[in-house]
Amino acid sequence: MSRLLKLLGGVGMLVLLLLIPSVAAHAATITFNFDTCGTGGGTNMSCGSTATFTVSGFTITATAEGLLPTGAPASLYAKNTGGDELGMGMTGDPTGDHEISPGFFIQVDVSSIIGHDPLTVIMDSTTSPDAFHIYETNTANSTSGALEMNGTNETAFTISPTDTYLDFTASGGNVLLSSLSFTTATTPEPSSLVLMGSGILGLAGAVRRKLKV
Repeated sequence: MSRLLKLLGGVGMLVLLLLIPSVAAHAATITFNFDTCGTGGGTNMSCGSTATFTVSGFTITATAEGLLPTGAPASLYAKNTGGDELGMGMTGDPTGDHEISPGFFIQVDVSSIIGHDPLTVIMDSTTSPDAFHIYETNTANSTSGALEMNGTNETAFTISPTDTYLDFTASGGNVLLSSLSFTTATTPEPSSLVLMGSGILGLAGAVRRKLKV
């Protein structure tokens, strides 16, 4: 009996050691930077009407909303001229700065990242009197949704699971959409789970053999 107790005690210690790495959590910060046109795109250039960004398996798409004086649709503009001139603007900016101005907005499809809250947004080029509005909506090509934020700098918030889009516009002056980030949900390391499962199966077999002796 004492041999069996020692054996079970040793098994228990080994199981505990295997469990320790299995509970190690893996969480990552995902950041979408908007100073390029997305996949294959460069900086300080027009991106066309849409730009797609993929980071660690998450994909979001930005769309330019607004018309130029000629009636043609505005385009996204990736800007990186240093300082606080970093992010996504638009060609419809009447000042020629290629930033987001009142009457124009960038709509971002965030359906693939909903549930990873809070979202943190950094807007750039926001010196006074520049300011921005952020809306959340489930309607494409429209800022008809709820006003999420009215501000002048970094902001964090939770988006409703029933909404699909975030809309970024200027409420004064002109601004840039610089980045959007979030932290993924905490999950056990897959390799640790495999190790734990294999170890427990092996130990169970050893105990069974000992008991038969």
